[in-house]
Amino acid sequence: MKDIHGGIEEYEYTVYAADGKTVVQTRRVLPQDGEPMVFFLPSGTKYVFGVKAHFNDNEKQVIIDLGFSNSVQ
Repeated sequence: MKDIHGGIEEYEYTVYAADGKTVVQTRRVLPQDGEPMVFFLPSGTKYVFGVKAHFNDNEKQVIIDLGFSNSVQ
């Protein structure tokens, strides 16, 4: 996602169980800290990953859901 106005304050990365509802881990990173986001997870289990951008539009705080990954193991 391009942030041409510089309003993104942080990204929220969440690991979910394969059902996409059960939160396993969440981490937040500031845009200037960059990527990659590393998670240490037990092998042999399926997970999906979600990303949200926390954006300040000068009037209110907006959370932009950037969606889920495919299931990974």
